[in-house]
This record gives sequence, structure tokens and C-alpha cells, in this order.
Amino acid sequence: MPSAQNRPRSSGRGLRRLVTALITLAVLLVLLLGAGGLYFAGQIDSDGLSAAHIADPQTYDLVVDAYSGGRVTLHRTGEKPARDDLATADEYGLSWPGGTGVLTGAPGRSGIKVGRSLKVLTGNPPATGSPAALQRDVWPDPHVAYGVAFTDVKVPCSGGSCPAWFVPGRSTTWFVAVHGKDAKRTEPLRAMGPAIAAGLPVLDISYRNDPGAPADPKRQHAYGVSEWRDLQAAVAYATRHGAKQVVLFGSSMGGAIVASYLEHSPSAALVRGVMFDAPALDFRATVDWVMPRCRAARACVLNRTRASRRS
Repeated sequence: MPSAQNRPRSSGRGLRRLVTALITLAVLLVLLLGAGGLYFAGQIDSDGLSAAHIADPQTYDLVVDAYSGGRVTLHRTGEKPARDDLATADEYGLSWPGGTGVLTGAPGRSGIKVGRSLKVLTGNPPATGSPAALQRDVWPDPHVAYGVAFTDVKVPCSGGSCPAWFVPGRSTTWFVAVHGKDAKRTEPLRAMGPAIAAGLPVLDISYRNDPGAPADPKRQHAYGVSEWRDLQAAVAYATRHGAKQVVLFGSSMGGAIVASYLEHSPSAALVRGVMFDAPALDFRATVDWVMPRCRAARACVLNRTRASRRS
């Protein structure tokens, strides 16, 4: 049995160990939060802000089972997604080595196989056994999409010129289309059909950080904070070439660019109408969608830390 003389000394050592452990735990928690914050901030920068153009390799996750009489049968090679776009009646592009086409009409199913109408646009028809992939950008240009003539034009913008497609029309109201982040001018092709049918001239623009356009000094997307000036330059180009008013279309980040233009540009009075397709009008909501339940990087790491401690 320890003597009474040793008890206080032993208690003091235990208290010091406890304090040291608490300090160490606090330091580790701070380091964890800081490292996690930097990690998620880096993820937001690389996935949401960085304008570096990295070519994604084509992923062929479909196989052609048969093609005949304008109808193709396909099946998936990988895990079936929660929403199988192949099995919907929506129009999608289809690509395979050596060709592209458009899927239309209602699907027909037989086990894992899905049949759809296919219009071949470029190259040779798909052969049995060919790998294939769905494409959200259905057509490569306005002529293939609608059979109309178009020209490549250069729109003067900050730092140089921004390439655009121009489809002539008979109206003095122009349709100006703005694509989303990391997308191409092919993205708004779905939306410009009614404008072309109504005789509106169409200007399908690019903006800073797009291929062929000037780079932003920070090499970052600003979700309309700076890009609206490139849209303003496009509207100015339209007015110099006969436009009296414009209709604006913006998808994803293009919607944010249109909204910022409407808020800041003195030429916004020329706008007769606006069309949005899934506009990225709230950057916080966009981050929340990318990282569910994590409204901030620090809160996300903190929640994960608490969950690990509970487990």
C-alpha cells in the first residue's frame, strides 16, 4: 500500500498526463480541421473554380448489340446508374469509334438491352460489338443540328477576341446563347431551335478561359463576376450588326453570367427576354450540391470528426 507521502506526488503526475493528453488532442483537432479545410478548399478550387482545360478520355460504357433500319440496340457494360439515360425517351448523342449519331424516340427493352432509333450524323454506322457512349451534346454544330448555314466569327472581348457561331436571320431581335462551365458552344444547340425557326439571328458565344478565348489572369472561373463583360461585348457586337434587342439564353454557369450581366451592364435595357437552363445562380448551393450536407469545408470536417468519435 502506497504511503500517504507518495499520494499527492502520484496525483500530480496523473493530472499532468491528463493536461498533456488534452493539449495534444486539441492540437491534433486543430491540425485536422486545418488540413481538412485546405483539402476541401482545394477541391472547390480544382473542381469549381479552376479554368484548366483537362481533356477527359472518352469512356465507352455501352456496347452495340445490333444496328439495322435506323434502329440500334445497346447494353451497358458497367454498373447501371440510378437514372439510366439510355432507357429514357430524351434525345442524346451517341458516339462510337468512327462515327456519331442521335438517339430519338421511345426505348424498347429486352432484359439488359435497350433499343432506340438512331440517326447517323458522321462516319460509318456502328458495327455489332462496337463500344459506344452517350453524349449530352447531341450535335456538333448548327448546320448538322438544323440544316442552317452558320459562320465562325470573332467577337472583340477583354484581352482579345472570343470565337462565336453566327446563324443569320431576318429579325432585328438576336438570340445570344451562353454555355456553362467547361462546356462547349455545342451545349446551347438544343435551345436555339425555336429561335432559328422564328427567324432570329443566333450568336452562340464563348467567353474568357474558353479554348480560343483570352485567359483570365487568375485562371479561374468567376461564375459571372467577371465573365458578364464578355457577354456585354457580344451584345455590343450584335447591335453593331443590326440587332435592336436581344433574347439571352444561359445554362449552368452561363445562367450566372446572364444574371450578372442583367445586374451590372448598362446595355441590359436591350434585353427583351431571358431563358435559363439549370442556372448556377447560388455558388453556395452549388457547393452544397457537390458536397452534400457540407455548407463549409470546416463544418464538413468537423461533422466527419464528430461522427468518427461517436463510432
